[in-house]
Amino acid sequence: GTPRGSYVTLRTDRHWGEGHLTFSLAWELNYPGSDVAWYVDGEFYDWVPVESSERWREFRIYLDGGRHEVTWEYAYNPEDVVDPPRGGYAYMDDVYFAAKTDIPTYAPT
Repeated sequence: GTPRGSYVTLRTDRHWGEGHLTFSLAWELNYPGSDVAWYVDGEFYDWVPVESSERWREFRIYLDGGRHEVTWEYAYNPEDVVDPPRGGYAYMDDVYFAAKTDIPTYAPT
């Protein structure tokens, strides 16, 4: 049969600091033929806002410190329609984490 989708998960450990997880996506979907969404700790976080991107688009997730699971999911026929339109594609690249840093401020003298 046709695969229902695919996913990838990033797991952080208890020593992970707080900051922003940034990633880029490029996609062409044909909803309800396919969809892309991401989850943090099993809870829905967001999905691509339009059916296609004409270029790479950057997204950001704030994570507080500690253990987390971030999952990106590409789903074929997410609404389980009887005769779905063709599926699309999604690519992810440039995934990185920027830890929060405290920048010292100085009072004028």
